[in-house]
Amino acid sequence: MKKVLAGLLFCFVFAFTACAEEASVASSDQTGGNAAVVSEAETPQAPVAEESQPPAAEEPKAPVLVALELWLEGKDEEAFNICESNSQDYLTQVLYSDYLLGTGKVADTLRIMKRFKKLQEKQIDEKIMNAYYQKILQSANENNVRAAFLMGKFERGIDENKSIAWFRKAAEKGNAAAAFFIGVAYNHGNKVKKDAKEAFKWFKKSADGGFSQALIEIGLAYNAGRVVKRDLKAAFNYYLKGAQLGDSDGLYQVGWCFYNGNGVKKDLAEAAKWYRKAAELNDEDAQYDLAMMYHLGKGVQHDAAEAKKWAKLAADNGHEKAKALYDAIVESEKYMTCTAKKMLSDLNDNALAANDDYMGKYVKVTGVLSVIDSSGRYIVIDGGGLSVTGINCKIMTKEQRDKVKKLKRNQKITVLGKVVHVGEVVG
Repeated sequence: MKKVLAGLLFCFVFAFTACAEEASVASSDQTGGNAAVVSEAETPQAPVAEESQPPAAEEPKAPVLVALELWLEGKDEEAFNICESNSQDYLTQVLYSDYLLGTGKVADTLRIMKRFKKLQEKQIDEKIMNAYYQKILQSANENNVRAAFLMGKFERGIDENKSIAWFRKAAEKGNAAAAFFIGVAYNHGNKVKKDAKEAFKWFKKSADGGFSQALIEIGLAYNAGRVVKRDLKAAFNYYLKGAQLGDSDGLYQVGWCFYNGNGVKKDLAEAAKWYRKAAELNDEDAQYDLAMMYHLGKGVQHDAAEAKKWAKLAADNGHEKAKALYDAIVESEKYMTCTAKKMLSDLNDNALAANDDYMGKYVKVTGVLSVIDSSGRYIVIDGGGLSVTGINCKIMTKEQRDKVKKLKRNQKITVLGKVVHVGEVVG
């Protein structure tokens, strides 16, 4: 109805302006002064018709505005196609991520967020941005639920009170994503009093609407016994529901439960499978845990290359422990792997040749701990059994000393170090 009224208003204004111009011309002819007097015999000249001009071509609407209108009208597939075909337009991708989030597709949202973060340096047309905002605001005021959700997203970090008000308006009409954000506000005390029970209520409302992140939050509540009685099985089931929706956090939590036997029978191979699924969706915790499993050979065959690959990905995502693991793997790559028994056999066979083979090399040696110096200066490892020779390993740091204090003689250990001397020890 408003669009019709706008059209009528335009017609009346146009007609009135035309009449006013004609009246103005007529009155000027009738005024005194130098106005020409037309005799009855004279025939007034017909006005020269102006050459008609074709109407100016309407400027094509920006793709983001077309996609926005389609999404607000519920034409999701058409909006999806426009967003996908305009992957290099920053604002279109921002809308795309919000569109996916608002319809509960959290996993896809993270994928698109990663895409538009690479486009942030590109300038946004202010005219388009203003039209984009005004369209959302207008639609939200006309009770469009999706627009109300978008307004809530707009106001986040700017005016939290307005943000919560818009989210509440959308949530009360069934938008599960909006209900989740209200739960977040109560969970953290953002412009509302921190209230775990109220947060749980909104998370549950969102979870019942199939919003995957809310399912994870409910799972975490059951796992910790927060607001509800602790129930590890229920926690696992909520994680699983989130995982089945493709949520990377849900996939990780399911893997974590299998790894630790939390609400489900412990199964390291199954844990690795779920960790991998989450890791492939760029979850840095899953990438790190999967790297550790390959590094240690837990639940999977030891694979240094796989461990290095996943540790690097997690480190690139900012995971500090993964960075330390990656550095350790890179460092270990320069070490030659051997046994104490083999090194000592080589020394016994030919000390000169052993010197050429080992001197100055970085080695990773596995052997049996035979001596622990009481002053904490060194340990000795050998090949096991009776031996009059051994590999003397100097203790260089407090961390090494602390580790040695936990060891016992005749224990099998592995040490890493640089060979600084090769020869027979006399005395």
